[in-house]
Amino acid sequence: MAQERQIGHGRGRGVGNSFPTTQCLEEGLRPPPPGGKGGGGAKRSPEQLEVENTGLRRENDYLRQQRDILKKTLGILSEPTTSGFNGSTR
Repeated sequence: MAQERQIGHGRGRGVGNSFPTTQCLEEGLRPPPPGGKGGGGAKRSPEQLEVENTGLRRENDYLRQQRDILKKTLGILSEPTTSGFNGSTR
């Protein structure tokens, strides 16, 4: 069925010209089924969720620090030099 919906224009069929079908796109947009494959598994207790939130907050803080360091470094590297050197040689 998926092959029936593929667009083919005579030449180049089956030679790396595979376009996603509408069916494939629709399957990717559907919400995952409850439980089982892609459903997120069993319910977690409030304590487990709190532990996960604490870890995610810690990771978020770390990533913010890294981002700020990179921003400062980029600002330093992109500043014009004020050493008086104009690039010419004598």
